[in-house]
Amino acid sequence: MNRLSCARNAGFTLLELLTVIAIIGIFMGLLFSALSGAKMTAKKKQAEVEAESIAMAVRAYYLDFHKWPGDPDGDRTWSNDNHFVISDLVSNGRKVYIERTALGSPYCDPFGSGTNAYRILITNNTIYVWSMGVNGVDDNGDSDDIKKSN
Repeated sequence: MNRLSCARNAGFTLLELLTVIAIIGIFMGLLFSALSGAKMTAKKKQAEVEAESIAMAVRAYYLDFHKWPGDPDGDRTWSNDNHFVISDLVSNGRKVYIERTALGSPYCDPFGSGTNAYRILITNNTIYVWSMGVNGVDDNGDSDDIKKSN
């Protein structure tokens, strides 16, 4: 073989290069879809943990003050006005039950559904805390809501 034919065989053709780029693109697409699924699973788990933390903080508040947070007179047995409930847990003058930074942006769930994303309902000494989930709509426990009770 002469020198010219050896040099011509040493490089890639345009078709080979495009094939490699297409294969890399397919792998990247698969990787990104798998990572987005894992990211959503992590957000759901984070919402579960935060809801459980809020429920435990509400219970601790009740044990300390003998009334539910968000209830200044102590005459209500339930509250779903989570803004005041979580505010009392963050700053009530005596003890901090849950840090505001633990919920990220003020009182917001991991899905970023709004500033009052966690819902709290206290009835018959049972505390229900739930996140509205990915869609940001309170589905009353259906669909993608994440609910914890204590």
